[in-house]
Amino acid sequence: MLFIIRNRKFIIDKLKINRIIIIIKDFPLLAIIFIYSKLYNKKITMEENENIIKDNSGITELKPKTETKTELKPDDWLCIVCNKKITSDKNRFEINNESEFQFVNPAGLYFDIITFIEAEGCRITGEPIIEYTWFPGHTWQLAVCSRCSTQLGWKYEGRYSFYGLIKARLVKGNVLFN
Repeated sequence: MLFIIRNRKFIIDKLKINRIIIIIKDFPLLAIIFIYSKLYNKKITMEENENIIKDNSGITELKPKTETKTELKPDDWLCIVCNKKITSDKNRFEINNESEFQFVNPAGLYFDIITFIEAEGCRITGEPIIEYTWFPGHTWQLAVCSRCSTQLGWKYEGRYSFYGLIKARLVKGNVLFN
């Protein structure tokens, strides 16, 4: 395992096969990840890159990717590109008793969107923008899939905080069960 001890700025990598201890001083994190990938003769994926876990002692450990299975349900909404769970029907958010809307953006593109109070599979990017909002008094930011970065819709902030996700970029979980 690779340990990065931040307050002393050195790394200890114990190679179990050869029982060799290598100490490398004052390396930046990207160099450490590169060295780790060369030592173990494997590429570091973006997911493994995000798998750096910090504990309370200031030691950070780069752990190998672990598979966690999430049981999908028929009412889950998934990214149409990578099938990551984004949200579910229980998170639908109604505005004036509606949770599905149709809008046209300034470029003339039509969007069917569904509103959700939560979208744990989304990552928010960009600065909040008030111009061209479809919900008066609410700013918007892009909402992308946290796995493949496909734009899935927008996060709105104002009187309410909610997501407006593009229906055509989602697939319902029950489609995978049929």
